Amino acid sequence: MSPKRLVIFWIIPNVLFYLAFIAALIFVFTQSEEIREAGQMGIWALMILTLLIIAVLGSARIKYWLKR
Repeated sequence: MSPKRLVIFWIIPNVLFYLAFIAALIFVFTQSEEIREAGQMGIWALMILTLLIIAVLGSARIKYWLKR
């Protein structure tokens, strides 16, 4: 399989990670009161931060591959 094709296979999941990050962020903002009452805000914040870090690192890896 060519390297360009492998980059395409990395782009698709990376876009999905960004979409998951945005969806989780919207969910937390709309349901923040209920999440806070349940005492789960820390877990949700950690999950959102993790999704963002994974998406950014994936983008950096793709950018590095495209430069090579």
